[in-house]
Formats: sequence, structure tokens, C-alpha cells
Amino acid sequence: MAITSGWWKPISGRTALSAVHSAARCARLYNKRDDFRALKVFKASCAFFDFAVIPFFLFFPPRRGYNTNMKKIAVLLAEGFEEVEAVTPIDFLRRAGVDVITAGISGKTVTGAHGVPFTADALVQDAPADLDGVVIPGGMPGAANIAESAAALELVKKLSASGKLVAAICAAPGVVLGPNGFLKGKRFTCYPGYEKDVSGASFSEDRVVIDGNLITSRGPGTAAEFALALIKYLAGKDAADKVHRETIQRQ
Repeated sequence: MAITSGWWKPISGRTALSAVHSAARCARLYNKRDDFRALKVFKASCAFFDFAVIPFFLFFPPRRGYNTNMKKIAVLLAEGFEEVEAVTPIDFLRRAGVDVITAGISGKTVTGAHGVPFTADALVQDAPADLDGVVIPGGMPGAANIAESAAALELVKKLSASGKLVAAICAAPGVVLGPNGFLKGKRFTCYPGYEKDVSGASFSEDRVVIDGNLITSRGPGTAAEFALALIKYLAGKDAADKVHRETIQRQ
């Protein structure tokens, strides 16, 4: 028997059952008023915990993303990004159990368009190789800074070519994706006015547009709808409905 879910997976069922049996035995002895034997069993259980269980977690600490079924997404952060369009997807996706890695473009310390500082998990060039997609916030000059990053464009190109999720909001579809050919033949939306810089694609005024592995959205006011669409794509409708309900979104 083995425990097979989450980061408890490495622990054998025998180890967990030993602790349960010891506790049950201690309770039975106590109920029989055999205080001395109950105390001995209790001390033995504590010793087992101190010398077996605690060292295990020191050498094999829990870590985010241990569950191999968890989807993994990078959110790109460049100087001047729109905070709402980054934080809302990060928060909602993590609520849904998606492993979100924030990737800084020019450094791990990044300041948003409205002066809010963030610390990214990694640099974009160090993003994990097993990503299931990328999210590109808008905001200016954040979107322009992402468009000028060779490492960021290479990441988007690799994920797009392999059919992984490419998602962008606000100015990002028009500034990052359009000029680099990622919208060719696709339906998309973006912040009003930025569609003029895109050719070879079909613009929509819908608040969120999904075309295959491409998800785009309009701006800060659609960030929650955008995030829920990402969850539905990555984790399914039930997960999206749960976050929708728990964050009290409009029906």
C-alpha cells in the first residue's frame, strides 16, 4: 500500500499506518487505565517521529509542482507591465492548482506600470523546459520590452510551434504577437487601437477570444475573464467554475 497523491507520494503507507496504529494502541491502553504502558507507547511514537519522519522531510522537503499532473505556465514580467493583467491570472491559476512561474525579462526585480514592484521566480532564459504555455501581460512599456527580448520571443516561438498555450492580453497581442507572426491566420482581440498594427489576422471586439491554443483578451477590465478562460483551457471547466464561484464573479 502506498500514498500516491501530491507531495506525500514518497511516503510508504506502512510508515503512515505505523503512526496511526501507535496512536490507537496508546488510546486503548489509556482507556484501560494502564497509564504506565500508555506512556511507554507514547514515548516510542514520539521517538519514531523525531528520528524517522522529521529527517525524511529535511532531506525531501515538499516542493511546489511535485504533482506530475499539474500544468505549468510562465507569466512574463517586463518593466512597465500592467499589474492587474499579470496578478489576476497568476492568482486565479494558482487557485486552480496550476504551477505558475513568473519570468523576469531584464531581471528578477520588476516594477509594473503603476510603480508596484515584483520579484520574479526566474529569468525568462531560465524558464523550465516543460512548460505548458506562456501568459503575456499588456501595459506599456511592458509589452514593448517583451517584444524586444530575444529570449522571450524564442520561448513564445517554441511553445507556439509545439501547440502549447500562448495567451496575451491588452497591448501584448498587437505589440508582441502580431508583429512576430504569431497571430497569422488567427482570430484575436486586444486593447482598442493596437489591432491596427496587426495584419493577416481577424480582429474581434469580444472580451476574450479563443482560437486553438491562442487566447487573447482586451485589457485590465477583462483580466478575470481572461484568467478563467486560461483555467478552463488548462484544468477544465470544473476548475474554472470553482474559481469563478469562489471569487464571486458575475454570472
